[in-house]
Amino acid sequence: MRPFRFWRHVPIQLWLTGYFLSHLWGIPVAHSSISNDVPPLLRNTEWVDRIEAFGCSARTFRAFQPQTHGDLLEALMSYAEADCAGPEWLLQERQILGRSYLQSEARAFALLAKDAPLNLLGMSATVDPFQSLREGRRAFAGSSLYGELNLNSQMVTGGDWGVSLSVTPGLVFAHENSSRIVGKIYLQEGYGKIGYRRTELVVGRIAQRFGDAKHGNLILSSAAKPLDMIKLSVRPHWIKPIDFLGPTAFQTWIGVDSSVTGKKNAKLWGIQWGARPFTFVEFAVMNLMHFGGEGAPSLDVSDYLKMLVGSQSSDLQTKRQQHWGTLLGVWGPGQTFKLYNHLFWETLGRAENWFSQDISWLFGIWFPKFGEGDLRFEWVRTQNDAYSNAIWSQGLTNAGSPLGHPLGNSGQGFYLDLSLSPIEQWRPELELAFEQRNRDHFEGAETESRLGLTLGTTRRWINTELNAQLKVQRIENRFYSAGEPVFEVGAYSFLRYSFF
Repeated sequence: MRPFRFWRHVPIQLWLTGYFLSHLWGIPVAHSSISNDVPPLLRNTEWVDRIEAFGCSARTFRAFQPQTHGDLLEALMSYAEADCAGPEWLLQERQILGRSYLQSEARAFALLAKDAPLNLLGMSATVDPFQSLREGRRAFAGSSLYGELNLNSQMVTGGDWGVSLSVTPGLVFAHENSSRIVGKIYLQEGYGKIGYRRTELVVGRIAQRFGDAKHGNLILSSAAKPLDMIKLSVRPHWIKPIDFLGPTAFQTWIGVDSSVTGKKNAKLWGIQWGARPFTFVEFAVMNLMHFGGEGAPSLDVSDYLKMLVGSQSSDLQTKRQQHWGTLLGVWGPGQTFKLYNHLFWETLGRAENWFSQDISWLFGIWFPKFGEGDLRFEWVRTQNDAYSNAIWSQGLTNAGSPLGHPLGNSGQGFYLDLSLSPIEQWRPELELAFEQRNRDHFEGAETESRLGLTLGTTRRWINTELNAQLKVQRIENRFYSAGEPVFEVGAYSFLRYSFF
């Protein structure tokens, strides 16, 4: 980890933008203690959304992740004394989420499978075909056993100033190629945070997300390894001059692309803004820029200014790659369902070609009150060169993991998720998935298709959670090579214990 190497690349505009948003636009009307971020692998944010659908959580903006535990807790505490019509297991989850601080954890998870990591075409990245949303944890051609500690601490002074620290070291052992045992020690996340009211400065390794799609966002998805970055954020709240927009959030950050191919030591600059003006509408926009690195054109102060305002200058086009992402969520009456849409593009040509050539898109519908469970459908389609670039030949990646959707370029996926009523305290889940990679025969290779069925179950105690999954895939043209369909079977288990 190199947390300070990129200080000299941080333009003064990053600081000024956050200052104007958090101070000159009006002092926040509410305070929230500085707290640790909720790790993306935990489903806390999803559970709070479920609780809100039953009328037991305050409206806020949760599309930017990671969320802080303090913001989720504040949303819950607004309805701490209210009766909730939700299922019993969700009310128990509400009690667990209502802890005054984010507890530290010990985690162990195991993957039993033979499938090797899958290369994504047009970019220097791989995914695990059975667990692609593994947050960039190293994948092996064989079964793996992971152990992690997530240690959190926080201190708040007078409710205004605060600091928090978090570190997540890990250890993995794998039976690679069914022939040898390999091991690796790694640092998954680690950061220090200082903040005043709802303005925070974070330095460290962070798993940054844009959106809340279950099977991967089009940009900053859970398939990506955490980035070494410095981030300034204004957490969700009502800002006086624009309080008609409801809870509003802003963040900007600069991180290091740790890829070992292409332009080494390139930088990533993200600017994100989102709001929820009504209970039934939320939206966000993001500008992500890729620039710098060994052999890349250098930037001067004027270039940073142009990048800040989203300039389309022809001179700037050769110095940085620019990506745009949008989010839109619309809740149905009584929050019985949520329609959501993600769009992602680099440049736009003729309007009639936007959705056939330029824009990658994702559509979803979620029923959070489907009996005692929930029901979700997602459909995603990525364009042929969505994450590729001629100058930054590694593509939109970080350390061999995709910063976009785990389908990669020229992909298409359909996903159906169903969770059912608990059976003896176990919550069963079913997932059906159909994925295509290299949909349009990119680079002369075949289209790989995977039809998958996953059966899972979760059991939650006060301090312990156990999850187990069994997955079967029918694969056509495995690893983009023409051949007869094959079947692969894998199992996954996850155990976490919270302490302190």
